[in-house]
Amino acid sequence: MNFIKKTWGWMFLLLAVGMFMFCYLGSPYWAVYSIKQALADRNQEVIDSYIDFDSLRTNLKNQLTNQVEMQFAEKQQKPINQVIQAFSYEAIDNLVDQYVTPEGIEDLFSGANTLQTIKKEFKPKEESTSAKQTNTQKNLLLTLLGL
Repeated sequence: MNFIKKTWGWMFLLLAVGMFMFCYLGSPYWAVYSIKQALADRNQEVIDSYIDFDSLRTNLKNQLTNQVEMQFAEKQQKPINQVIQAFSYEAIDNLVDQYVTPEGIEDLFSGANTLQTIKKEFKPKEESTSAKQTNTQKNLLLTLLGL
């Protein structure tokens, strides 16, 4: 009788450990499957519940900015390179803010937004400030080039 109690105890312990390992190792796959289903169903609430978009945007901006800095560190420091680098930072911020959202991720995965539509849709946030920015950027470029 004592042997049966020990056997059932070991079987229960083995089953519990097995269930724990199954859940622990299977949870990332379940999360990816759920996100995939949410993208297929175009369910933005589920996508938003699985992804922390604020942290994702911040991290993505930092990584892209570091890549730009590495690219420009290899080149000679010319005034035009500094202007291009400044423009690239602004472009990174605008594109990441615009497309790293539940709607943007959904559109990118569905194939609705290709590179061509991203180029067409990329605009500064306000038209009045874009004209000021363009004039300021032109003046800065002319100043840096010594013209």
